[in-house]
Amino acid sequence: MHAARLLLLAHGSRDPAWREPFERLRSRLAETLGEDRVGLAYLEMAGPSLDDELDRAAGDGVRRVRVLPLFLAAGAHVRRDVPERVAAFRARHPDTEVEVLPHVGEDERMVGQMEMLAREAAGGTA
Repeated sequence: MHAARLLLLAHGSRDPAWREPFERLRSRLAETLGEDRVGLAYLEMAGPSLDDELDRAAGDGVRRVRVLPLFLAAGAHVRRDVPERVAAFRARHPDTEVEVLPHVGEDERMVGQMEMLAREAAGGTA
């Protein structure tokens, strides 16, 4: 077992079509990083949950989990719910380190990609 795991975190939806891009991303990463090095969790309305995937990582002997929130903005889930769930996990598994990374919308590269897509949609050059 690897000592570290990347855990992608999305909001969640009951609609399987909504979840498909996130599952495709996890599969693509698993091809290069390894199946046991990347996971995917949802905050609500879909499984596995963040709690389930963190517990699974600890059960697998993972010593460090890096959580990447796949959110464009820092709403209540990013600011409140994720830190609360991670704190509860840390209380249950103090030997497993969890690092919550900045949400993807905070990264200037993501903003640049959205700008490029918007310019293309407006008929301008990329």
